Amino acid sequence: MWRWFLQGDERPIVIVDPFGGRMHEISETETPFPHRKGNKCNIQYLVKWSEDEGTNEVGEISSYSKALVWGHKYFKSNFKKLAQVKSVVDPGNFFRDKQSIPPL
Repeated sequence: MWRWFLQGDERPIVIVDPFGGRMHEISETETPFPHRKGNKCNIQYLVKWSEDEGTNEVGEISSYSKALVWGHKYFKSNFKKLAQVKSVVDPGNFFRDKQSIPPL
């Protein structure tokens, strides 16, 4: 796997975020980050892709129903709550990017 991962001109980045301590004592609904109980670390593999899965379309106003497909994977049941907050704080979706949470 490592040979395949390292071949080519682009070099990937691997980030390991250790979890632990009191993280498992905090409910997954108390903060936007739900992946707490039973996880010892978060491993991020970063490589460049020509197409991104789990993003809003470039130049398109993002909608809750379209973002729900990837938003639920990232934030679990917290996604709806975050979209509700976004509706109050930024109803016009001024602060947006390809993976921003849209207003509900």
